[in-house]
Amino acid sequence: MSIATHNARGINNEMDQNNITIEMEKRNINILGLSETKLNINSQNFAFKGSSKYKCFSSIKPENKYAYGSGVAIVMEKELAKHVGHVTKIEGHVLALHMFFKKYKLCIIQIYLPNNKGSSNNYQRAIRKIITDESRNKAEIILMGDFNAVNNPQTDRPIRENRPVLWKPEIEIFNFLDDWAFVDIQKSWEGDRITHTWHNNRTSSRIDYMWLSADIASRSVHSFENKKAKEIANSDHILLNLKLYSKEILNNRRPVRKEKGKKLL
Repeated sequence: MSIATHNARGINNEMDQNNITIEMEKRNINILGLSETKLNINSQNFAFKGSSKYKCFSSIKPENKYAYGSGVAIVMEKELAKHVGHVTKIEGHVLALHMFFKKYKLCIIQIYLPNNKGSSNNYQRAIRKIITDESRNKAEIILMGDFNAVNNPQTDRPIRENRPVLWKPEIEIFNFLDDWAFVDIQKSWEGDRITHTWHNNRTSSRIDYMWLSADIASRSVHSFENKKAKEIANSDHILLNLKLYSKEILNNRRPVRKEKGKKLL
């Protein structure tokens, strides 16, 4: 099972959405999380509706007419979408799909945290609650997306001359994930050769992450890649792509009756 996350910097028009599904098929991506979709109330209703193979789940910020700086979505194959039992949407910054298989529970959380630390803290609290609840329900968890902050400034940002470099995480959610034994799969996979996920003409940083709960990280990871993805949405972020051994997840699959979406904020 191939799962990826990407900051698309806007997918409002049909051409961008078609490019995404074309690239998903070409790259064999089954599930793609998207940050900064910029979808609004009207465009959300029509996103990916023309696709026969993929279904889109999205969370928008209703009061934001133009939806700049917000919007998360998860596009997945319709066969997998049958296993989404319920959906948690939080104001265009957090989207959690709670998936149920016969002997397996999987929660995929796509996020786009704001730059503003105060606003970011509110969403981090909501994410911690989802993770706590899902862990109690014995679900495996994948948390991914654009955190707009780095876990280790010494490796995840360029070192500037004559400025002290702190080692501690820029936001609290990283400490929470470490305490709960989550695995930063890119760091685990790349080791000392860690690469950045966002670049412009002057600088770069690693602000996009995929964190896995301990069991899925230790038993199910096939491979991980940090890929250039300009052709998807002409974004300055690259694509994080995780491949899992899917035998224990997908064997004996059985769709479940869906529940109504839940809101935390």
